[in-house]
Amino acid sequence: MTSARASTPGAGAPTDSPELMALRRRMDAVDARLLALLEARLQIAREMGRVKRRDGLSARDAAREAAVIDRLGARSPVDEQTLRAVWGALFAASLRAQAIDHAPPADERPR
Repeated sequence: MTSARASTPGAGAPTDSPELMALRRRMDAVDARLLALLEARLQIAREMGRVKRRDGLSARDAAREAAVIDRLGARSPVDEQTLRAVWGALFAASLRAQAIDHAPPADERPR
């Protein structure tokens, strides 16, 4: 995943058309915004994990996840399978963020 092509924004084959290269640059810009949003979402997930632990709640709320998918599906032309795949990955990442935040510091973990 660290190939020269993958690490160079907008890079393409020498024969790529200017139109394709411009589209790739636009996609790279969207990817950068998505990454910033993902970082913000995971920070919120860590905060939610602290509140859930404090309140004695389970980290995963399947009903909430289903409601999010339903709400998004009602207002988006994106097909349900794609929404489920993308948000399923987001939900899983959020759970990992909550678990990592809750893990004891490395020097306090059992060996």
